Amino acid sequence: MDLRPTPEQDALRKVGRDFIGTINPLEQLNRNVDDATGLTSRVWRKLAELGWLGLTVPEDLGGAGATHSDTAVLFEEVGAGLLPVPLLATVAHVLPWLIASPDSEELIPAVVGGERRVAFAGASAGGRTLFDAFVPLTVGGTSTQPLLSGTRTWVIGADAADAFLVPVWGDAPAILLVDAAHASVRPTESLDASQSVSEVVFDSAPARILLSGQEATDTARRVEDLSGLFASAEAVGIISRLLTITAEYTSLREQFDRPVATFQGVSHQLADLYVDGELARSLVLWAAFETDRLKAPASLEIAAAAAHALPAAVAAAETAIQLHGGIGMTWDAPLHRYYKRALFLRASHQGSSALLRQIARDVLTPAG
Repeated sequence: MDLRPTPEQDALRKVGRDFIGTINPLEQLNRNVDDATGLTSRVWRKLAELGWLGLTVPEDLGGAGATHSDTAVLFEEVGAGLLPVPLLATVAHVLPWLIASPDSEELIPAVVGGERRVAFAGASAGGRTLFDAFVPLTVGGTSTQPLLSGTRTWVIGADAADAFLVPVWGDAPAILLVDAAHASVRPTESLDASQSVSEVVFDSAPARILLSGQEATDTARRVEDLSGLFASAEAVGIISRLLTITAEYTSLREQFDRPVATFQGVSHQLADLYVDGELARSLVLWAAFETDRLKAPASLEIAAAAAHALPAAVAAAETAIQLHGGIGMTWDAPLHRYYKRALFLRASHQGSSALLRQIARDVLTPAG
């Protein structure tokens, strides 16, 4: 198993770092986040031109056909640069459903090309996973023309979407496609202001069934796994950038005529940050490698990566804020933006306890 980056991955990393650094430099983070909607509309087509929206989409469907290892490299740069657009939601939450459905081939090129925006309306407030639905949905109408009623209270990118993918669970699981013209979108406050979140209300909205039954259930597991993988890669980028920012600051700031980074109380915490980041990166690389090898999400390895990387990013932000002293608490410092993105990623996925229980079940349950 060779986890060293390929020349293509090095090139992708450089393109990602340069592009994100140009549109969202560190000194402009606060301004760009406050204007995240405007920035998204300006750069979304550019993301399509770069091929980022369709990285994991097969080439015969208009995508780049990249590996999951390649995509994880890019999402590490997305986390490091705090790209203020819902790229994860499109790549991990939307496109796998469309790829799995034989009735959405005409929609995939439009999404990959940036011409259409589809949001995944799968979670409600208080949910611990993408598929928690504490506010029930009602499906009426007929089998050929379902009518959807209900509310989804935590939908990423809904304000710019022209259609919604809505999973419906219960006795007849299905994934429905609803045109945004038949939904009411109400923006709500998001912990991470760079990721717009809205409440979406459906009232007898005409819907089209894309997947149903076991296919819908199996694809849901795939979507949740891929989301965990790429969110963990983002978390690695957050840890890496926080380490760089904090190491530079503590090397320049002096106390008692010495850089504060030379004091054990600081240097040991920086060393812990480095160790946590490298462990998270190794777990993500392992999970992505196994997913590519198996040609299906490696659920065990992805759970291991998410169980460590997502809380580690939150802890890294807390450490960085503390080591910056008073300035770390200010609005002008970019650290709170990284903290909020890390919290947002952690809140969007299963908690560490649930992931560790999943790992224990997978490891301890006899094969067959």
